[in-house]
Amino acid sequence: MPLSPILYLFYNADLLDSCNEAEDTTATGFIDDVAILAVGNSTEETCRKLQEALRKAETWAFTHASVFAPEKFQLTHFTRAKTRINTDSPLQSQWGEIEPKTTCKYLGLTMDSTLKWKPHINETERKVTNIITALSSPGSSTWGVRTREMRIIYKGVAIPQMMYACSLWSNSGWGEKGYTKKTLHRVQRLQARAARAISGAYRATSFPALDVEMHLLPVEQQIWKHNIDTISRTGMAGAPARRGRKMSPRQTITKRLLDGQEAISQEPEHILPFVTPLWWQGPRIHIVGGAEQAEKEHQRCLEQSTNAFHIYTDGSGIDGQIGAAAVCTTTQQTSKSHMGDDTTSTVYAGELQGIILALKMAQADKQNGNQRSKVFIHTDNQAAIRSSAKPKEKSGSYLLKIIADKTQALREQGLNVELRWVPAHTGIQGNEAADAAAKEATG
Repeated sequence: MPLSPILYLFYNADLLDSCNEAEDTTATGFIDDVAILAVGNSTEETCRKLQEALRKAETWAFTHASVFAPEKFQLTHFTRAKTRINTDSPLQSQWGEIEPKTTCKYLGLTMDSTLKWKPHINETERKVTNIITALSSPGSSTWGVRTREMRIIYKGVAIPQMMYACSLWSNSGWGEKGYTKKTLHRVQRLQARAARAISGAYRATSFPALDVEMHLLPVEQQIWKHNIDTISRTGMAGAPARRGRKMSPRQTITKRLLDGQEAISQEPEHILPFVTPLWWQGPRIHIVGGAEQAEKEHQRCLEQSTNAFHIYTDGSGIDGQIGAAAVCTTTQQTSKSHMGDDTTSTVYAGELQGIILALKMAQADKQNGNQRSKVFIHTDNQAAIRSSAKPKEKSGSYLLKIIADKTQALREQGLNVELRWVPAHTGIQGNEAADAAAKEATG
């Protein structure tokens, strides 16, 4: 992302904070788009709360040399009550009277007053139809863009537009299925039209056949996939504060996940936004080309570094169970750890855990007053070595964070760490011992 939008977020932060100070109001915003939501028992009450929020916004504008555009102001009363609520109540502001409308647009969403999202579906259909029409132009049976490239364009341009905010419009039924068969059929028709443009199929070709031939995920599964992606970003909804018949879209998706799949109901892994600062220097690594050369390099390391701390690590998976181990040939110590089953862990995580066990051994040895020239951790997993040296924001980042912290702690105590690759199952004594210990750790 360019720097200017990030700076704009800082610039607008005070505006959102001041609007949130008003009673029963919530302000959200992105760059120059701001929305203020007020909750109340009547539209007259919510309008009074919005007036207070707008007064705070005007104060912010005066102190920040900013000017609002009143012609872009939108007011919508969200309610499904047909007669009890006066949805014609206007908002009196210092910029004049703002008349309510049945729909409003915010960050690409077309929100209607009943939050049933039909206008949004209409707008989505219009936009995607234009994309598919444009997609039909470069495709040809004898010239133009090939099928593979057209499919990439469709998946990269049309599908994100078609599925935008589908976690909302596909779960608008307050706990029941949010979209009707008619809505589903409209979206399916869009994908079928795109598939015909890509493949050159006949107009009467069935929707499922087009999905199969073009390797496209069916629309219903596409919607569910995007719902799960949303939950992976926001986290599952907690238990509601009180019992009620109505559930939010987030609660609806969470309930379906918990009811349908036990594995997903477990606490999801928290992936850190960053593991180490950009300037952090990881441990030195040593990976050579072939197994024979690696054996020679390993033997040379042992002969030249007799005063170093040598530890061998490994991870293993047996009968669905994951184990990790570290074996120190310097002190004849072994440390093992059971990582759980393969639904919650992986062999790769076991390899990282083995390195953590090795670093714990090195820290304990240092605390005992032993003076070592260096710490050598020998492992047969190159991916674990590279990830430990240059941690990325991915699955297992919590383990990489521990490795980075312990490596840095040893470095500050004057003890450098080096990760070295050794080939597996070639008779290297320490590696074979670590392999056996990791298998024992699986239980």
